[in-house]
Amino acid sequence: MKRKGNYAFSNDRGEKRCNKRTSKVFKKYIRSVGYDEKFTMHHLRHTFASHLVQRGCSIYKVSQLLGHLDIKTTEVYAHLAPEKLHSDLGLLNLGGQASAGMTVVRKSAEG
Repeated sequence: MKRKGNYAFSNDRGEKRCNKRTSKVFKKYIRSVGYDEKFTMHHLRHTFASHLVQRGCSIYKVSQLLGHLDIKTTEVYAHLAPEKLHSDLGLLNLGGQASAGMTVVRKSAEG
């Protein structure tokens, strides 16, 4: 489908489509394919962010794409890529040796 304007959901003039109308049309399609009506457009947004994190996109970049004002809002996705913490340690090349012996120190709940 050819998109007009800068919005994912826009009218024929490229203007932002009303959220209420977009949600109504979305629900219609959800029903037509037999999905649970509890499935919302927010689920699409969450899935988008989850897939980005699982494929190695940084939390910072995901935060920007989602338009979050506070990185803490995006941190709910961090658990989806714990191996990224360890693989990024490889970025530290200390004297030609990989940083395989390094470990991640995690802050405890007590501080």
